[in-house]
Amino acid sequence: MAAEPYVPRSWISTHLTRRETERRRRERERANTERKAATSHDQADKTKARPATAVSTPCAG
Repeated sequence: MAAEPYVPRSWISTHLTRRETERRRRERERANTERKAATSHDQADKTKARPATAVSTPCAG
């Protein structure tokens, strides 16, 4: 059985803390991006719906 390499515990705890912080940041950024995309889609749907619901009045002439 091979011996495990020596890694200072302080390095491991720092690494794990950074990794967890990065994971939270990525989750936050993804949620923000999805929220912005949903808002853009909603606005696009409203824009598409406007001409379809507009009532055109014939010109009297």
